[in-house]
Amino acid sequence: MIMHNNLYDDGEDMKLFRVRAFSFLRRLKDEEEDTPMLRPKTFAIEFDAPGAVYFSAQTITGNVVLNVEEPISLKGVKMRFRGECCIHFTDLPNSAKMDLLRKREASLNRRSKRDSFSRIASPVRNYSYINGGLHGVDNPGFIPDSDLGNGDLLSQTSSTNGHIIHRPNSSEHEWREATFGGPIQHFRAQETYFDCEFYIYGHKYQKDEKESLPAGLHKFPFAFNLPPNLPPSFSSEKGFVVYMAVAILDRPAAANLVQKAGFSVHSVLDLNMDSHANSTTSSSKTKNLCCFCCQTGPITLAVQIPRRGYVPGEKIFVNAEADNISTRNTRRTRLLLLQVVTYIMPNGVKTMVEERILKEVVRGIIPPGESDMWENVSLTVPPLVPANVHLTCRLLHVEYRLDMILELPLPSGELRVSLPVTIGSVPLRNRFDSFLPPNETRKPSALPGIKYPNCPSFAFGECMFGPEAIEHQYEKMTGYVEDYGPQYEPLTYFAPNYLCYTPGNNVIDYKHLKSRTRSRPKNGR
Repeated sequence: MIMHNNLYDDGEDMKLFRVRAFSFLRRLKDEEEDTPMLRPKTFAIEFDAPGAVYFSAQTITGNVVLNVEEPISLKGVKMRFRGECCIHFTDLPNSAKMDLLRKREASLNRRSKRDSFSRIASPVRNYSYINGGLHGVDNPGFIPDSDLGNGDLLSQTSSTNGHIIHRPNSSEHEWREATFGGPIQHFRAQETYFDCEFYIYGHKYQKDEKESLPAGLHKFPFAFNLPPNLPPSFSSEKGFVVYMAVAILDRPAAANLVQKAGFSVHSVLDLNMDSHANSTTSSSKTKNLCCFCCQTGPITLAVQIPRRGYVPGEKIFVNAEADNISTRNTRRTRLLLLQVVTYIMPNGVKTMVEERILKEVVRGIIPPGESDMWENVSLTVPPLVPANVHLTCRLLHVEYRLDMILELPLPSGELRVSLPVTIGSVPLRNRFDSFLPPNETRKPSALPGIKYPNCPSFAFGECMFGPEAIEHQYEKMTGYVEDYGPQYEPLTYFAPNYLCYTPGNNVIDYKHLKSRTRSRPKNGR
């Protein structure tokens, strides 16, 4: 009962508590069974490819390394390869519903003041009324996130804790979660690309047979053919495309021991096939400030980049000019490189757009009658997923954008200019010479389907957002704790690796020019 109260205070759902408690008890039992047999000194998965990066239709090869200090008995060693995409996001109801819910909540609060009941019990009464008004039904299997809404969960002590919709032949579903600020609608979808398990050592059909391994180091090779047309690896707060290898020690006298390892799948996006990748892109906007119904003069922002297509490792050189012909100071100017991720429910049920800041440059105020010149200010493209995820994944769409934001004096808001940017994996052919020092021998490109002469070499760089535990990702997206048995490592941290190029010595090294201001007559002439 004490644990239940703590979970209620923390906003943790009881179902998640039961799943974790069951997993914990099972692991305790497995550890008791595991006592007679010593755990191996080393248990790891090693991939042959550099950086564990593969492309669609390639063969994954490597070894399962097992180092034991004493002889052990095994039924066999199994490998499981799995690739899937999961998304989970939330959405608030429209303003009309929210206004109605606020009125109902205010009415119930006034009624509760007249009653002798305490305010602690009112959320439960509010929940049944609000959820009933939205035609909510029982949801036996969702795990809500209490920090996604405005307030605490109201469903901790209620049996009708949401609304769930299942669609046939699909893993998508949605539900509503009741909070003090109103119901929050959850959307979740999942698609599996492959899930295969097989033995790489031992007996598959004869269950009574055992293999005795002597003490020492053992390596068990494996191979697995990836299917064609796989989406690239990707990870974000609301979705991921993950590929994972699992090694399982099938032991007769103890619970199976599991080791996981993630690997990256990369896709090829040739910028030379995009007709707009080499074209100059520019845009400008103007806004007039008003002070007590009187215009104080326009503010103009113009931005230009030499081309639209880039690869990781290249620099985006930005030229911009911000003119302040008003009578007030601007606040600051921001230059942003953004990753725009669109999460799509199947059949177009619901979409959500998330913007992630990749690079940022900030400058200060612009006085009245002056301008701020940005000349060849560079932003280096970090290792990123190519902008062709949507071609092979129906749940994710990734785009890139360059935004310059001029924050205006309150309450005028901001002036924003946006330019589309394409991040690919093969640079433009007229840029090949810029990726290697002069007189250096080039090796043939290892990218599938790319046969350009003098194509620059590349390396693999870790995603700029860093590694994250695969177990935490699955629990956050699917709501369940996946229990393979006792793991050799408690958590498997993994970050996707992407192609990255290094410019050579013959690239012009543009220097960041300091901000220059020039006085200008207030009439703009």
